[in-house]
Formats: sequence, C-alpha cells, structure tokens
Amino acid sequence: MHADYGSWYARADLALRKSIVDGQFICAQNHKAGSFSVLGRYQRHFAALGCQSSSDSDLSMIFGSILDSHLESFSNSVQKVGKSIVDGTLAIHREMASHFLPSAVLTQRPMQYNFST
Repeated sequence: MHADYGSWYARADLALRKSIVDGQFICAQNHKAGSFSVLGRYQRHFAALGCQSSSDSDLSMIFGSILDSHLESFSNSVQKVGKSIVDGTLAIHREMASHFLPSAVLTQRPMQYNFST
C-alpha cells in the first residue's frame, strides 16, 4: 500500500492514515526456496537484479586492496602478511562453502538460513 499511495491505514482506526516520508525499501528473494514469482503489480516498484559469485582472483583483488589500504599505517613486516591473510581467508571460505551447502528453512518463526551437510 505504501508503494502505491505513500501511506498505510492504522489497523485500530481506519480513518487514520500513517504517512512515511523519505523511506526506501530493499527486498531479496531466495532463488532456491519459497515463492518463485512476484506479482507484477508489486514488482513494478522495484528493479530486479541477479548476480553471480565473484571469482577467487576478483575476491583476492578486492579484499587485498582493502586490507593493503588498512595496513599502510603499520610496519613493513605487518604489511607483508596482507596477501597471506587474504589467501588464507579465501581458502577457508572455499572449504566452508564446499562442505556446508546452504538451504533455507521455513519454520513458525521468520525465515532463517540453515547450513546442512
């Protein structure tokens, strides 16, 4: 209702409209569980984007640049271990991603992300 009319009705008093100003909505949809479609009437308010995971070389460059920038104020001996830290972190991430496959679990509580082997 907010997307179309810029406000909501109060449940206690339907004559009262609650107005939200300068709000932004960000939504995500799990492509492996739940509903796979969104009503066009609702989707028209959003941009639909999809992306693939980055390659190891891309991730290494991104996180390496961030860490190198952070380590500039440290001594040379500390700066030299930056690449090793990034490489080790990416190796751990690869190992975890290969052993713990993600699956979405819908319970009585809100949606939660569960890792199963």
